[in-house]
Amino acid sequence: MIQSSRIIVALVVMLLIAPISAIRAEGFSDGIQDTLGPRFGTDPSQTSQAPIDSRRRPRPAVDTAAMVQHWNEVAIDATGLDHTPVAPGENRVFGEQIGPGRSSRAMAIIHLAVFDAINAIEHKYNSYTGLGSAPAGTSMKAAIAQAAHDTLVALYPSQAASFDAHLTLILSPFQTGSRRPTASG
Repeated sequence: MIQSSRIIVALVVMLLIAPISAIRAEGFSDGIQDTLGPRFGTDPSQTSQAPIDSRRRPRPAVDTAAMVQHWNEVAIDATGLDHTPVAPGENRVFGEQIGPGRSSRAMAIIHLAVFDAINAIEHKYNSYTGLGSAPAGTSMKAAIAQAAHDTLVALYPSQAASFDAHLTLILSPFQTGSRRPTASG
């Protein structure tokens, strides 16, 4: 019995290694771009760029990426805190999204909300949730922040004060009077 399992393991390893060895031995016979696609090149100045759609409003990619990254970190922290036992006197519930399956689901929901908020402004893809177009002039940063905040509050209501503090800090430069911009206006 042990002998047959060793043979099976050896065969599986050989089947996995053989294609890799063949690629290394032969190289890229028709060139690296033919193998990996036209947008890949060894020299960044030789890669082809997609044409820019003039109908889309230009957005600073760094600000958008930084905002998504910020709210991703807030979500990861919320998930970690959700798995941390509640200290005496702490105003929080343990295990609102307990377990890796529910935590992964929560992260997916948060990122779908952020995606749809961005897409409501950029109009590049079909919406997952049916969110319509955002009004002209909607701030990308505010839309991302509001979508992430609202989703986090729905998933982790006992941590709402922390999410509110993040949102207030981010939206404070946008506030005019008592109205703050959201993904819908």
